[in-house]
Amino acid sequence: MERPMEEANGDVIAVVLAAGRARRFGSDKRLIHLEGGCTLLNRTLSVVIPNFSTTYVVLKETDDPQVLLFPAYLRQVKIIRAPHADGGLGSSIADAFCILKTDHGMAAAIFLGDMPWLLPATCRKLITCAAAEKIIRPHYTGQLGHPVIFGRDFWAELQQVKGENGARELFQRYAKSCLWVEVDDPGVTLDIDYPVDIKNNEYLVSNR
Repeated sequence: MERPMEEANGDVIAVVLAAGRARRFGSDKRLIHLEGGCTLLNRTLSVVIPNFSTTYVVLKETDDPQVLLFPAYLRQVKIIRAPHADGGLGSSIADAFCILKTDHGMAAAIFLGDMPWLLPATCRKLITCAAAEKIIRPHYTGQLGHPVIFGRDFWAELQQVKGENGARELFQRYAKSCLWVEVDDPGVTLDIDYPVDIKNNEYLVSNR
């Protein structure tokens, strides 16, 4: 049943970007098993799904969600196809927000699919800061990280971003609307570009 508009407008939705080609990693890193046996993408989703009203997962047109996602998660997320994913992170964002323009959410948290060490408490803290007219980004010991929460006022411009820089241009254009939130969570800065990053990041998290 559709929720009343006034309730839906208070939602912060999650958008998990998982349509990259992982050229530097050398294989499909989304399927790499981490400590404990969970795959990289599913570990990320295990943090995201419980904390957001709706979770969208952005995949390439050729991806098989049944291969990439646990059956339980497949039932809990909505899949968005990114036909221009080969154009880089920004192109995947643009493809996603061309679809999301009909969603009634108040803000959208953009996650990278290869950031499995985020703390649930970080998600909840960032959500409390979200507003339609704000861009929220976490930082840890001076390092900016993800997820970035874009208020609905910026969704139309997210449909236009391109290339590997993603939405960075919006940070400069709307500097007065940006709020950087300090978090005690190295996971906001730890993504995976190369196989060695997995062991290095797990060591950093275990010794935080």
